[in-house]
Amino acid sequence: MVEKYKPYHKAFPKYTIACLNFFRQAAWVLNFHPYFRNGENTRVQELAQQANIDLNQQARLSVRNLGDARKALPKFQAEFRNLLIQFAEVDELNNLERLEQAIFNDVWCSWYFFAFHPNRRFQNATWQCTQEFSNQVG
Repeated sequence: MVEKYKPYHKAFPKYTIACLNFFRQAAWVLNFHPYFRNGENTRVQELAQQANIDLNQQARLSVRNLGDARKALPKFQAEFRNLLIQFAEVDELNNLERLEQAIFNDVWCSWYFFAFHPNRRFQNATWQCTQEFSNQVG
């Protein structure tokens, strides 16, 4: 492998594996969590147990893996930039990187509340979840 590609080849799987793991676990959460809002908690847990699925574990792992992807994104972006900047407009790439990071942050905060608090309802989930999470941490 050409030496200049090694950092990119190291950053790429960290990012993509975390995303892939998130999507695998998120599927279970997305399939079952809407029923919690309808007060069908017992039935949902029974169905999950019959499918041999631990919903709490899937929720926890999905939040963790989305967080891992979020953490890996800046390094992945930096390695992409180092390798392929000659094919991009610098201002556009700067804006895209900022936007990607902001979206990951908003999605992670929203997903955190959806995964751990499926009964919660929000008028503006992106803003409220980000604010509430910031208040809990800060």
